[in-house]
Amino acid sequence: MTGCCGTGASSMNSDDGVSISAKAGAKFLQLLAMRDRFVLGSDLQGNRGIGKKLEGAGLLMFERYESSTVVDIVANQEPVEVDVEYDTESKCAHYVCPRSGREIAVTLDEIAIYRLIPEALWILIADQLEIPSHFRSGIKSPLLGNLFWFLGEARIGSMRMPVLVVRNLRKNLDAVIAHLDERPDLINGVILFTGKSPDARIAMPSGHMTVSLDNIWVTGEEKLVINRVLLDRLVTQKPGSAIDSTFNFDESGTLTIGSRSKRFKGKQKAIIALFWQRKNHDAAGFAWVDVKVDVKSRSDSLANAMGQKPGGAFQLDDWFEQVSHGRHRLLRR
Repeated sequence: MTGCCGTGASSMNSDDGVSISAKAGAKFLQLLAMRDRFVLGSDLQGNRGIGKKLEGAGLLMFERYESSTVVDIVANQEPVEVDVEYDTESKCAHYVCPRSGREIAVTLDEIAIYRLIPEALWILIADQLEIPSHFRSGIKSPLLGNLFWFLGEARIGSMRMPVLVVRNLRKNLDAVIAHLDERPDLINGVILFTGKSPDARIAMPSGHMTVSLDNIWVTGEEKLVINRVLLDRLVTQKPGSAIDSTFNFDESGTLTIGSRSKRFKGKQKAIIALFWQRKNHDAAGFAWVDVKVDVKSRSDSLANAMGQKPGGAFQLDDWFEQVSHGRHRLLRR
């Protein structure tokens, strides 16, 4: 709670299962990468409307009211824990301000603990991938705690393959790999994941490939919808399938695409080297906000970092392909 001496607490419907707005879905993916339980008032401050939509969608479930909370007494000092009494009929909670001794009323949202229900989102994904209901038992029985699930088999592109999903893959990568090493029955699947991408140099066991859930939602839609065309492309594109003898980058910093070659130096060379290193996993492209951290650039865009100027000799489109809004990969020709 932010100030002790002040006042301070829908369903997912579709033809086959559930639906939710793209904005609420994006927020839920962020929460999934963090932890299991949240206080609606403080943890979702400024997003309470979305929090209520997630609750109505079955993605958040009320668990309990806290019997204590922390409040700020003096600015820039550690908050103090206080006991809280609440009344569900009046929908208010009360505590005594340690500084003034006055009783302070707050809404129940300030002490309401909610638990994430990721299975509701997995059902939405299974619906959109047309996984038959009788093959979805893995949704209710995680492979690893509340982290890793087998959704069933789906046809992606021209192939039928296992579909798995994991929360915060980078953080849980070792546990996921260890589990897959012991599962010879789960091979050549696609692992959908939340959170940051793992190191592109790490190969998943048993022929599995990874796809970020953030990359396959259709942007600008009212509801959260998987881009099946992009997912098919990500999964069916084999490493190196778009590369031939006229696609090359050497130690001197020279990039060759088709009949054109250009030598890059300094920061531009580092950027090209990073895209080249990840070329076998770049079907979804890479966001500049992530690339700039890896190459330690202060530029606000890929174009500026590469030195593009109106009418100048270097034009980004000659060397990079925009896969989707804000995401690029090296051009193939």
